[in-house]
Amino acid sequence: MSDFTPLTPQWEAWRDQGLSLAARICGRDSLPPVEDLDAIYQWCLQQDFPEEGLIERPHVLALGMGLGEHLARRHGMEWGLGHDGDQRAVGLHHPPTGARVWPMAMILRRLTERAETTMQGIIGGATKALDDLPRA
Repeated sequence: MSDFTPLTPQWEAWRDQGLSLAARICGRDSLPPVEDLDAIYQWCLQQDFPEEGLIERPHVLALGMGLGEHLARRHGMEWGLGHDGDQRAVGLHHPPTGARVWPMAMILRRLTERAETTMQGIIGGATKALDDLPRA
């Protein structure tokens, strides 16, 4: 995505819907801990979801936005909207490095590949990648 702007109210609502879903699925009042998100991820791996329409599944939205919020809080990242032609994607910007992270894409790829990992592993991998980048 070549351009990155703040979230519009419509996209903020979509992000917030995902965070609310994550909390409700995990029986929490706010952002669930990573361990609870991992339980959702492991459950999703056991489902026979078709690849088409995967992004529209509530559990997948909950995972993507939950992952994004954990990364945002841990690394001081900012939510935004990536633009590339007609394509739009909600993501995170890491000001110290200029890096952009796409949490929904991270979750979708792993679920599509049926990756035997954990949310802790996904966050750990992203953390290492961010830590290894030069600071802007």
